[in-house]
Amino acid sequence: MKRYLSVFSIKEVISALLSALLITTAMVLSLIMSEPIPWYLTSLLIFTIPIALSHRFYLVENKTRNLIGGRVSHDLLIALFVFCFFFIGLKSTDHFYLIGHSSNLIFLVILSISIGETLVSITSKILRQFGWVVW
Repeated sequence: MKRYLSVFSIKEVISALLSALLITTAMVLSLIMSEPIPWYLTSLLIFTIPIALSHRFYLVENKTRNLIGGRVSHDLLIALFVFCFFFIGLKSTDHFYLIGHSSNLIFLVILSISIGETLVSITSKILRQFGWVVW
């Protein structure tokens, strides 16, 4: 965590912001597609790929891996941005009543980001067994 805070800069915020935009855009596109895709596959891809990309960008920029404390804080920053985008989008289109309450949205976003981070960590462990360091 200290190492993450020592290299924390505007690049980390922009990376989290772009990951949140990617998640939000993918979610909106999956909702308006005419061909339905299973929700579990959609959620898996939507929340796992941007998190993996943000960890890869961290590795490329800082020449070191992001450890668990830094990853969790970065994921919470992504969750904050995703919540803000969903909140603004649902409020502006007058569809916020579908969520019920903002605590439901907060829980959904944090749960999805946590599942995505877990999948990224498991994939990273498996790839390290083969000698591949991806993020």
